[in-house]
Amino acid sequence: MVSLFTNTPIDKAVEVIKQKMEADQAWKQVTLLESEDVVELLEFTLSTTYFHFRGELYKQSFGTAMGSPVSPLVADNFMEHLEQTAIATESKLIPISICISTPIILSNTS
Repeated sequence: MVSLFTNTPIDKAVEVIKQKMEADQAWKQVTLLESEDVVELLEFTLSTTYFHFRGELYKQSFGTAMGSPVSPLVADNFMEHLEQTAIATESKLIPISICISTPIILSNTS
C-alpha cells in the first residue's frame, strides 16, 4: 500500500465503520449519538477537506487527509477489513503486520 491515507476509499471505509458500529454496541456507552449521526458526521468530516498549496486553495477529492485526527482511525479500520477479507477468502495467506497501518500478507505456497 502506497500513500495509505490519500488512497483510502471514503465511501467503503465509512461502510466498514458503520458495520463495525452495528456489530459492537459498546460505543453507545460513551455517547447519546445514534450510528446514523456518527456516520453523517464522519462523511461530512471526510468530504470537506481543503488545503492550501502554492497560493491556491484545493478540495481533496479522494482519500482521507494526512494530518487529520480521523484519518488514522478510518484508514486502519479499512485496512483491517481488507486483511480479514483477504485471509477469509485465501487460505494460503499469512498476515504479518510490521507496524500499525503497514500490513503485509505473505503467500504460503508450501
